[in-house]
Amino acid sequence: MLSESNTLTGGTGLLHTQHAQTGAQGQFRISLVGEWFDEGFLCTVAFPCANPAGAGVVTSDKMNHVGGTLALGVSLFRTPAGAVDLYGSIATYANSDPQNRPALLQVLGDSNLGLKYVARKGDYMNFGAFAELLLVNGTGAVGLDGGGTSAKLGILSTLDLRGQVSSSVHLPLRISVNAGYEFDNTAEVLAATEGKLGEPVSRIDRYGLGINRVDHFDLLAGIEGFLVDERIRPFVEGHVLVASNRQNFQCNPVNPSFDRCLKTDPLAPATVSAGVRFFPWKRAFSLIAAADIGLTSTNFIEELQPTPLWTIFAGAGWSVDTRDRPVLVQKRGQPATLPPHGHIVGFVHAQGSTDPTPYVIAAYRDRPKATP
Repeated sequence: MLSESNTLTGGTGLLHTQHAQTGAQGQFRISLVGEWFDEGFLCTVAFPCANPAGAGVVTSDKMNHVGGTLALGVSLFRTPAGAVDLYGSIATYANSDPQNRPALLQVLGDSNLGLKYVARKGDYMNFGAFAELLLVNGTGAVGLDGGGTSAKLGILSTLDLRGQVSSSVHLPLRISVNAGYEFDNTAEVLAATEGKLGEPVSRIDRYGLGINRVDHFDLLAGIEGFLVDERIRPFVEGHVLVASNRQNFQCNPVNPSFDRCLKTDPLAPATVSAGVRFFPWKRAFSLIAAADIGLTSTNFIEELQPTPLWTIFAGAGWSVDTRDRPVLVQKRGQPATLPPHGHIVGFVHAQGSTDPTPYVIAAYRDRPKATP
């Protein structure tokens, strides 16, 4: 159980995809994962950007992204019916692009709090559900912006082909699927800024601050392998976002970013990830290296934040038991031995006489189980 690790949000799983499984009761998990991206993709010939130096447009840029996520998780309790995890994460990152004003965009402390319930069904299947509260930092100030608070609800499933000890099939594979709906209010943090500007902010701002103007369904799936006594675990996962305009946002086809609108150009941003998690020394300590590859990075929609071409992740995690585990005592069976036995032949007579005494009963002192 100490070999379970955190996702970026804090729940047990891969990099993004959660498993419908948890650690042992009382287990505490901590992880720190850094991320990096450095390439121009937000200003192109098809999607130019407004020139920050004056009139006209620019068709190239250079976006530099660096950040880190600290995630925590604890397995609260486990019953025969299922188990409950409490988890959370806090992310800090900075984005710099010379084709934007301001060129530097920083996010200090976007937080996520989650609760997950999972249960095993049979030898291989696991199901669960989760709820998350997303707390977003404001722009131009320190602290959370209450209007941007968002929430996410979802379901989980995991097919663990390793099975249980008594299972007839044992394959070193684990497959997980997640489906969730996010009530995304992150665009509210830009309301005051856009009110002063009198127009929407640029796509560079939306990417730099992680802003979506509409809700979305998130569909994730991942497959994980187990090699070298489960110490090396390569994985591949995919993520598709399907927008839902609960806010009834009205996209203007003629916008400063030259972006398209969902109504006329439907788009489901998609990302595929590949990576590996190592357990080099103890089972409780892990290292992770992974990369996201954006499949829809060349299209931009006013309602959604852009998807980067790629992002590199690297980090480490540690799992700790907060409860003392019972000491396992191995008992070895001893071969059965028969008690000493034999026959007694004797002659009972009165003292000083050689005449036999009839009707004598023999008994054993301090041996109640021995027959007379």
